[in-house]
Amino acid sequence: MTANGKPRVNVGFVWRSRAKLPLNGTLRADGRKLTGVSSSMQFPDSYEWGVAVWPIRTDLHEWKVEVDVDYVRWSAVNNFDLTFSDGTALPNPQNWKNAITVGVGTQWKWMKHTIHPNWDYTLRAGYIRSHTPIPNQNFSPAFPDANLNSITAGFGLGCYGKAKFLWLVPCKNALSKAIKMDLAYLVFLWESRTVTSHPNPSVNGIYKTITHGGSVTFQLLF
Repeated sequence: MTANGKPRVNVGFVWRSRAKLPLNGTLRADGRKLTGVSSSMQFPDSYEWGVAVWPIRTDLHEWKVEVDVDYVRWSAVNNFDLTFSDGTALPNPQNWKNAITVGVGTQWKWMKHTIHPNWDYTLRAGYIRSHTPIPNQNFSPAFPDANLNSITAGFGLGCYGKAKFLWLVPCKNALSKAIKMDLAYLVFLWESRTVTSHPNPSVNGIYKTITHGGSVTFQLLF
């Protein structure tokens, strides 16, 4: 613990149980009902571990480093079989594999700055490594999943007291005692994936995917 009672280390664990979602509907052709059909979707059980450490944690500066490990038992998703109302079935095996995701992040926060004492500023960065659970024989171009490297960056600011957010809105007002804004950017870099020997030969090929994303969030602290 620090002198002002804040922890220097946080440890967490989360377990989510497996769940099964029944799906029921009808098979139609040209709008005409042919037969009833049912299936199910498996949500696998998962285990998450995390540890956060503050090498520096004072009234003026905070530096946090966090590591998270996520293990998902995707092997629970063994098929998406369809069963028709007459009892016949359409096999759709999946045979997904269990997968691990590892994330590392860090955050540096300035508080009570001598020039701007009513503001705090935060810089964030992170990296995520995730392995795909989907084998080649069940690969789908609709969602070209592959091993993933993700890089994130962010910036946050908060204002208190007599400061004005964006030079317009008093940070302490009738609705809130403080205002915060966070900006985030991430890029998903899926590794190049070569699919061969797929049951549908038209799916075979080389797949490359990059995804960019960002967000802006605002908080009113009451």
